[in-house]
Amino acid sequence: MVKSKYDAYNNIVEYLLDRHLAEGRGDNFCLHYKQDKYTYSHIFDLVNKAANLFHICDIKQGDRVVLILPDSPLFIVILFGLLRIGAVPVIASNNLTINDYKYILGDSTPKGLAIAKESIPIIEQISESCLSNKYIWVVNEDDEELPTKYTLFKPSLQKSSSELLKQVICKEDRALIQYTSGSTGKPKGVVHLHRGLLEVTQYLPERLELSEHDIFYSGSKLSFSYGFGSSLLFPFAVGASSVLCSNVTTPYSVYKNIYKFQPSIFFGVPTLYASLLRVPECKKDYDLSCIRLCISGGEHLSAILFYKWKETFGHEIINGIGSTECLHLFIAGEKGKIKPGVTGTVVPGYEVKILDDNRLPVKRGEIGKLYIKSKCIAAGYLRHDKKNSLDKFNEWIFTGDMFYQDEEDYYCFFGRADYLIKVGGLKVSYREIEDCLLTHESIKECAVVGNNNNEHELMTIVAYICLNPGWEPSNQTKKTLKQHLLQSIAPYKLPKEINFVTTELPKTTTGKISRSKLRAIGGDYKQIAKCL
Repeated sequence: MVKSKYDAYNNIVEYLLDRHLAEGRGDNFCLHYKQDKYTYSHIFDLVNKAANLFHICDIKQGDRVVLILPDSPLFIVILFGLLRIGAVPVIASNNLTINDYKYILGDSTPKGLAIAKESIPIIEQISESCLSNKYIWVVNEDDEELPTKYTLFKPSLQKSSSELLKQVICKEDRALIQYTSGSTGKPKGVVHLHRGLLEVTQYLPERLELSEHDIFYSGSKLSFSYGFGSSLLFPFAVGASSVLCSNVTTPYSVYKNIYKFQPSIFFGVPTLYASLLRVPECKKDYDLSCIRLCISGGEHLSAILFYKWKETFGHEIINGIGSTECLHLFIAGEKGKIKPGVTGTVVPGYEVKILDDNRLPVKRGEIGKLYIKSKCIAAGYLRHDKKNSLDKFNEWIFTGDMFYQDEEDYYCFFGRADYLIKVGGLKVSYREIEDCLLTHESIKECAVVGNNNNEHELMTIVAYICLNPGWEPSNQTKKTLKQHLLQSIAPYKLPKEINFVTTELPKTTTGKISRSKLRAIGGDYKQIAKCL
């Protein structure tokens, strides 16, 4: 039996960090942040200090600590420090609402919190019962004084010992908890094991031929599983370096960071690629020649966006689909074998089935539910009940996606199962309508949802549309769009309502359109402003 590279390791930190020092890469850069560069040796020392600090504070193996932090080297130091001693980091975005944080704290019952100074006002509004008897470290780059109930992390870290503190960890021990983006409902705490983190580092890097000479840059944050893999797991797995940015991702910040850091690998979501293309004179003003690979995940990448990006910058985008439960992309395109508008082929390390409602295989070309099997898959959700469990049978989990396989063995995304509706007894995919709308020159962004908020509670199709400059939100524009749709889709798939939105559509913290918010709004598009 062929052994994996990680067979000698049980703790993911030993594989991603310690191994590089043992193999002579300690002086290689691993992180680029603002004006600073960090080597693997430097991060190794800081992680040991963090592990000793948490140990002194009585954070034990299995204890959970919530991280509400912007991307920075200290984020990774804290994460690795907790993993080093067998504690379980709970990763949450630093752009959530008070209710979101109340939910996460109540759901995860942590022993401690590591937060940025900017999050203090929000934390202050959370009831004392949620925060009592918890360590609260404020992670800040200055040494500003704080209320006595908080501890500045950085001064405490500097006083801590850098002696290597090892904890006996099993591959099947809990490693970390990531919360889903909540684009289709309430976020869930996904529990990953050390085994899963070790396993996922083996496959996509090999397919993409990533190496220690690459510089990675991800538009998605570490709190999002796609960004976690792109900015941390994959670059550290191959001994490469990663660009971290604490600020909110914008098209201009992305162009600025590409110019400054000259990354060779770029990860983005389709929404980000589209916003980069909307920057005036982007082809003339911005040089992306340093990039050798562009990868997309998080949501479906349309063929029109693929071609527009290639026409503008000369790069093909490798499309892929993943999930928090599966850690990263499990189906993706292959360099030199990309079919625009198609998701791709199965990433090594994963097995795929397309099944019908009775869990029987469908014929090639037929649409069915996508099931995945892999050692990378999460152990489950933090709270196990009938409404909050992996849709799993044997070792296969249902991803929530509808797919079909074409004659060339490529897997084609049809839509989310919860985005499929029946209109007049016929199934309709929101994605099909959205992809068609996006081919019209008037559309900046759009989303299609089902709505049964009517007299007879019959399901109807509702489209929410942001128009490009120069187009009026008028009845004539609606008529034009319907005529455009009829050129490609059946009449029964036409939206019953088309609502124009003057700002932008509501998004999750990961940048995906929040369909759960749009479904909750129903036909009342005026309520969208309250979601922004």
